[in-house]
Amino acid sequence: MTKPFIKWVGGKTNLLPEILDRLPPHINNYTEVFLGGGSVFYELYDKNLITGSILLNDYNSKLITTYQQVRDNTEVLNKELYMRKILHDKDHYYRERSAFNSATDPLDIAAGFIYLNKTCFNGLYRVNAAGDFNVPVGRYKEPKIYDPEVLEDAAKALKEVQLTSVSFFEVPIKEDTFYYLDPPYHDTFTGYTDMKFSEMFQKDLAEYCRKIDKAGSYFMLSNSLNLFIGNLYSGFNQHVVKAGRSVSSKATNRGKVNELLITNY
Repeated sequence: MTKPFIKWVGGKTNLLPEILDRLPPHINNYTEVFLGGGSVFYELYDKNLITGSILLNDYNSKLITTYQQVRDNTEVLNKELYMRKILHDKDHYYRERSAFNSATDPLDIAAGFIYLNKTCFNGLYRVNAAGDFNVPVGRYKEPKIYDPEVLEDAAKALKEVQLTSVSFFEVPIKEDTFYYLDPPYHDTFTGYTDMKFSEMFQKDLAEYCRKIDKAGSYFMLSNSLNLFIGNLYSGFNQHVVKAGRSVSSKATNRGKVNELLITNY
């Protein structure tokens, strides 16, 4: 079974049964517009549900660079992660965080991204206004920094995949394609990049989904259950589902919440 090699706030691992129950009749080409941890793609891949081309996109360019290195440079990346496993402690974490924010080499970016993801507080990816990763170190006794089998499985799944890092409205809309969209949710954490996902972007995204519909393709979108989102997607099918939420630093604020899965089929 192919598993995400990073933890991602808002990841869809726990929601996969609900998503699988609501897939379109067939999936030829597949496009994921907000990739994150990639759990939906891996599930569709493992179940051989995609028959055509695959495009995976995320606006976070360092995330996409990491996917590219997992796919194209797996063995060397695993060696880099093994060294970081040996060196890991609180002081090394902050040295690594500083180096990551100024890194330009793709391998350094990918190794730093995975290392920080496995060792930072709550697996959170958050940046400040300057675009610098600023999450403090977590309190894990034995973080899974080096996990070569997971990376090798992911590399195999990504072998024929096109990876891009553009804004959602730049992702091409094609016929005979299933689009899965998991944007930063309305009224929740949106600090994945230096560009906050405002209500204006939510409105633009709804228009983007209408263009997918007019092109004759399928889409499924995850988002918050509230009046604003419900009104934006008026006319489409809106399914209320329960999903886990773990963004808050307080355990009492985590748990199952109602969300929306919106489809045009």
